[in-house]
Amino acid sequence: MKNASSALNFGDRATVTEPGSATTPLVRSDFEAYYTVELESVRIGNASFQHLSRVIVDSGTPLTFLDKELLDPMVKELTQRIGLPTVQPPEKRLQLCYDLAVFGVAVTLKAENTFVEAQEGIMCLAMAPVTEDRPRSILGNLAQQNMDVGYDLDKGTITFAPADCASSYNSPPVHG
Repeated sequence: MKNASSALNFGDRATVTEPGSATTPLVRSDFEAYYTVELESVRIGNASFQHLSRVIVDSGTPLTFLDKELLDPMVKELTQRIGLPTVQPPEKRLQLCYDLAVFGVAVTLKAENTFVEAQEGIMCLAMAPVTEDRPRSILGNLAQQNMDVGYDLDKGTITFAPADCASSYNSPPVHG
């Protein structure tokens, strides 16, 4: 993953209107400090996984945490679709990992929001099950990378749109 800068916009500049954007209502949470949405289902290709849960949208948590009842069938579907040999995860909470060195070539996964290099040469699904010590579903910041995310608190909505944040960011001029 390369380092890149992007802008954080407020007010009218924070409106997300790009083609392909999707807006959903914010829902009341047990924790007032968090922005929460309702997750109804997840689709991977033509496979759909129904599961109603509240998910915190958190730009400070790297991984996405989902209920095990939703995550397990997603992992099974992804394993079948990717079709590569899996390896033991370097971290207990990660569930689906691949050793890229086995193939002797660079494997490019157009999935920067879904996989993370957990250890040199090992890519893992950037999702983990909800646990007792982390009892809330969370949409983590890896899932939000290269996405314009707009919070409209007046309307009570949040909007997501795919973006190339690094190239759309204009560095401020340096005055010297």
